[in-house]
Amino acid sequence: MRRLGVMCIVLFASLPAIGTSASLTLAECWERIESGNPSLREVGYRIESARLSAEQAGAWTNPRLGATLRSDEREFELSQGLDVWGKRRLAQRAAAFETDLRRLDGEALRRELFAEVASHFWRGALLAEVVDLKEEQLGLWADFMNIREEEVRMGAIAPSEILPFREVLAEQRQILEEIRLDARNARAALNILMGRAPGAELSLEPEGASIPLPSYDAFDEALREAVERNPALEQSRLALQQSERRVEQERRERLPEFAAGPSFKESGGSVAAGVAVTISLPVWDRNRQGTESARREASAARERIREAELTLTHDVYRAFQAYRSRGRLLNAFSTEVAPAAAERHTRAEQAWKTGNLSRRDYLSEQISYLSQRQRELQLRLDREISAARLAALVLPSDQI
Repeated sequence: MRRLGVMCIVLFASLPAIGTSASLTLAECWERIESGNPSLREVGYRIESARLSAEQAGAWTNPRLGATLRSDEREFELSQGLDVWGKRRLAQRAAAFETDLRRLDGEALRRELFAEVASHFWRGALLAEVVDLKEEQLGLWADFMNIREEEVRMGAIAPSEILPFREVLAEQRQILEEIRLDARNARAALNILMGRAPGAELSLEPEGASIPLPSYDAFDEALREAVERNPALEQSRLALQQSERRVEQERRERLPEFAAGPSFKESGGSVAAGVAVTISLPVWDRNRQGTESARREASAARERIREAELTLTHDVYRAFQAYRSRGRLLNAFSTEVAPAAAERHTRAEQAWKTGNLSRRDYLSEQISYLSQRQRELQLRLDREISAARLAALVLPSDQI
């Protein structure tokens, strides 16, 4: 138990401190999470380990010293294996393949993590604003219900006429709790990813945090950029190259091996020096199945490339369509519906102040106006989350 406590302290202390009064943008949240994420750090260590293994694979074999000792004769021989057929280079390239795989693992994890962080950020930031509007709206609902209940007491309306309003009020209270919980969970997720306590105070600044995406005229443009940068697709291509190298490696295993080095022989008081060349000839080829297995693996790698292309096409298509459609909805709402709702609210307020509109009708108009503002925030939330998912697929690594 004591060891676990020390580990937590190290993790929390390794991340940058966050002031309780400062509001964080998406870029600032991502910077803190990326620098301290254990999974990304683990991939970094694995990349370094694979790089060192690749260096070792390219090293020459150790020289060998042989000695023959008899009563009247002594012979010493030092030999060094020769890479006549390029087997060492093939082995080094095969080991370098593992380095590339680990690098691409890290890139795929990084892109997935960015989309997750962006989703938490926007939910935590924009839903907090929705909560404020919903609370204000519920206050107006309470005033509206007081007026309606007074009308019941005065006999102006029947008691049954306010029952639908009570049901709406109860439903709105439930919706508020659900939104509040969603916003709280999003901030808690960000806190945990930043190495902080889930309930720590966290202020988020959504203004200016939108992800800049290129203006794609067609889906093919987005897909083309995704194909150039997708880690899974690049891994499949590297796997094909590795399989083809393995075919060549298996073929060269049937070739003879050479070694050369100086030799010294002492016999009968005389010493002879020379160069010894050793040739190892394979008598039987017991690796025929290995060569055929490598060919089959290369064929399987080609199919995996096709599968990765189909999966990427599907993912990009969904992300592209979601981003474009939600962007259009938000633009239409912001340019048409929202201004009309604001103007209608302004006229209602002026009419109420001049006595041309009742308090009840004015409250009804305020409640409707706040609903429109909440709708606009929800549309923006949908657009920002879809933008993050598309960005994780198409943007260059240095822009994430």
